[in-house]
Amino acid sequence: MLKDARLLGGRVYRQKANHRWAVDLHVHGERIRRVVGSKAEAEAVLRDLRESKLRPGQPVLLTDILHAYMATLRIRGKARSSFDAERHVEHLRRLIAGAGVADAARLSAADIDAFVQERLAEGVSRPTVNGSLRILRAALNNGVASGQLDRVPVRIRLLRETKRLPTALSADEVERLVALAPSPYDLILLLAAKAGLRHQEILHLKVGDVDFPNRSVRVSAKPEVNWSPKSHAERDVPLARSVADRLQAAVAGRRAGEWIFPGAERERPLVAAHEPIREIFKRAALYHPTLRPGLHLLRRTFATELLGRGVDVETVRQLGGWSDLSVVMRYVTSSDARKRRAIEALDL
Repeated sequence: MLKDARLLGGRVYRQKANHRWAVDLHVHGERIRRVVGSKAEAEAVLRDLRESKLRPGQPVLLTDILHAYMATLRIRGKARSSFDAERHVEHLRRLIAGAGVADAARLSAADIDAFVQERLAEGVSRPTVNGSLRILRAALNNGVASGQLDRVPVRIRLLRETKRLPTALSADEVERLVALAPSPYDLILLLAAKAGLRHQEILHLKVGDVDFPNRSVRVSAKPEVNWSPKSHAERDVPLARSVADRLQAAVAGRRAGEWIFPGAERERPLVAAHEPIREIFKRAALYHPTLRPGLHLLRRTFATELLGRGVDVETVRQLGGWSDLSVVMRYVTSSDARKRRAIEALDL
């Protein structure tokens, strides 16, 4: 270990193997170790935990409950989970300011209902509101587990969500999206629509993950940035020739260890592509909030297109990295044209 330092009751050190900074500390009786990007990030993690502790006898502030939950999530969860949760926490702070709720123990069902109604009036979808409610519920439960709260003050009920028919794009619509997308988002769209890769699977690709002679890509864990595929399952995915050729042209001259989609800091990948992708959907006149447009829609398009071409469902499951067949069927839809052909077949 190099540059060993003790601070805030935890240990921050630099690893010999890869010279990455690591945190080693105890949180609520549990030992937690995590590799992080820099010494400053490691110190911030420890500082967040110290600041989240309350002095005995003081009211338990709801802001402190949210703060402690986010500090814990940054240590235990993936970067994407923290990124998504932070957006919901910002909206939950409005609940505190608008309802005048400071003491977490006095949070009521009426306060939560007022927050829900305000968000719905803004045109926010029910799934998005439920996302905020899930974060609030998790933060309160974390408060009980950490000893900040004696009990959860209110039962949080999620809104009922209508299960919409699954949607998929046509081949022409996918082509229109890609044509309108600037680099590197054209490649991101192609890897979702033609290889079925998930959002973070795409962003965590390195040049060396692509086998150009065999036209395939390996989805594998990246411990240096504390990321692994969903369910920690690695897989190889074949690439269509058109996708492999465009990808090879884009990474020509780059080293195997480089990220294909680097972030602001070149040693780390792009954090997220949601906003630029949403703008591309709008430019292509394919954006509608209720359809949840984005890479997830393209992944569903990938599965639907394969099944429509007669590929068996088990092969589709393996290509997309789904855990079982029932999960695959939730992603799959059928086009109006296929439905019409199926009904017309009854007249033959």
